[in-house]
Order: sequence, then structure tokens, then C-alpha cells
Amino acid sequence: MSLIKNFGKRLQEIRIANKITQAQLAEKAGLETATISKIETGYHYPNPENIEKFAQILGIGVKEFFDFGTSKTKKELAEKLCRIINNSELGDLIFYEKMVNSHLEYASRNKNRVGK
Repeated sequence: MSLIKNFGKRLQEIRIANKITQAQLAEKAGLETATISKIETGYHYPNPENIEKFAQILGIGVKEFFDFGTSKTKKELAEKLCRIINNSELGDLIFYEKMVNSHLEYASRNKNRVGK
């Protein structure tokens, strides 16, 4: 399953667990209900700002959207990431880089808030 489909599935799981409808999430995030539906079904991927909005609305950390329960060890994960990178088109690699940079920036900003 692709990152986009996995993300959509996780968003839907977390949204339902929080007893929030697609319409409610869309309204709180300033999006159309159809956009949430497209994200959850894997036809659309949200920009990093909307991922952060979803996390705030649902009361979770951004990384929870990416907890697909896959690799067990660091070595397995590194090998899997290498396969993904080696089989990706340039456009996908650019997207992955943006996602990683966005996550690192988010983590760095929130690390400074710990203990305050």
C-alpha cells in the first residue's frame, strides 16, 4: 500500500476513534468535506500545514499518522526505505524530501517546548 493510501487510512481510523465526522474535521481544518474524503481514500495527499492542523484537531502528534506498524528493526526500516528510494521517480523523491524536512522542522520546534 502506498504512503498516500496508508496516510488516508490512518487519518480515517484516528478521526473515527475521536468520533469526528468528515464534515466536522473539514470545517475545523478550513477544508471541503470532499477534500477529507479524497485524502481518506488515497486520491489526495494533504500539505504539511494541513497535516499539522489535523494533528491539532485530533489531539495527536503528527508522527501518529505515519505509524503503519511496518518494520521491526532499524536495519529492516533502512532497507525498506532504500528500496522505496531506489524505485521512486524524481517527483516522488522531491515529495519525500519535503515530508522529511517538514517533520524535522516540526520536531525541532516542538522539542524546544518540552518542559516549559
